[in-house]
Amino acid sequence: MADAATGKRDFELLAGVPDSFADDRDEQGINLFRLYTYKGGQYSRQLFQLSTEVRHALIVLAERLPKPAPTCGDVLRYAEDARLPD
Repeated sequence: MADAATGKRDFELLAGVPDSFADDRDEQGINLFRLYTYKGGQYSRQLFQLSTEVRHALIVLAERLPKPAPTCGDVLRYAEDARLPD
């Protein structure tokens, strides 16, 4: 997933972006991304840095092992350890 999200050039990501959005915040974010992509220079460097950070964050999240949900026995044990009344 991280490779798919961050392994593409800026203009490749823009090719799949819709023309209209249901949420104004999404549209504003994409318009800012477009501006940075087309402006070049320091803006392109900032996008590259952002993509590196996003990639790292996605990898960290993907590598985390999900904590299993507690069972009924676990909940009863927690209550006993906390000395809660039955």
